[in-house]
Amino acid sequence: MSDWHRRGGGQSPTGCACILSIGGVGCALLLGSAHPLVSLAICLAAPAGFYIAIRRLRASRTRCPALFAVTCATVLLAYLCVAVITAILRVVLLWEHMSLNLLWILTCLSIRQTRTASLLGSIDDSVESGHGDTGGGSEGGGADVCSICERSIQHLDHHCWWLDCCIGRPNRRSYLITLILCIATGCYGILLTTTSICTPAIYMDWFLLPADCRFLYYDGLHSFAVSGCALVLTCAILLLCELILQLTLITAGATWHELSRSSSSTFDMLLTLMSRLTRR
Repeated sequence: MSDWHRRGGGQSPTGCACILSIGGVGCALLLGSAHPLVSLAICLAAPAGFYIAIRRLRASRTRCPALFAVTCATVLLAYLCVAVITAILRVVLLWEHMSLNLLWILTCLSIRQTRTASLLGSIDDSVESGHGDTGGGSEGGGADVCSICERSIQHLDHHCWWLDCCIGRPNRRSYLITLILCIATGCYGILLTTTSICTPAIYMDWFLLPADCRFLYYDGLHSFAVSGCALVLTCAILLLCELILQLTLITAGATWHELSRSSSSTFDMLLTLMSRLTRR
């Protein structure tokens, strides 16, 4: 067994974690389908709860493959919620279904590529032998050691808890592609679902948008679709914020890991990032 696996670098979510994650996300969808206020409360409470949990994990420097299981469960159930419901309602064209399926497949492949590139791009052997530069920032060309998984990766940006891998030079491009695909897939799925359960209006003779949505909670199927759309929309907004942050870091020529070494709080890190961005 390689040293990377002994350290936990190859950890995968256990079967119990996967089952619990699917059950947890599924219960959230069912509860959200009971009433719009319940769905709103879940969409607001879930990110706050995960934020607190990740802060504690970061403080204890503990890996949590279960969060990757939550990611997989969310992607799977969101897809099933959109694809199955639109198929049952039979108002979506075949090419629209195929486009959604293609986007979902590309998203899954991009997630896999991001994790694989992180593994292939790690250079732990050079650090252990004393030849790696653990102090190199994003402009120094060296390697930084992740305090979570104890791996060294070039131009380390951060440890992504949701993908359970480090983001750095080897996989930053695929990480950005993953963010874009997730946002695009989510927005397209929401559009297909809302135009299926609402009375749509046509614009420019070809583009459909939901118009009359007074009967969203008409039955269990429609309310479950609304709950799924709320979940997807929440994830898409958070991913959009992450994408904007990553693009800002790239424009400023910085990494989140580099900023964290010079600032004590997230607010100070953002101020430092903005100051570097304005000087360029």
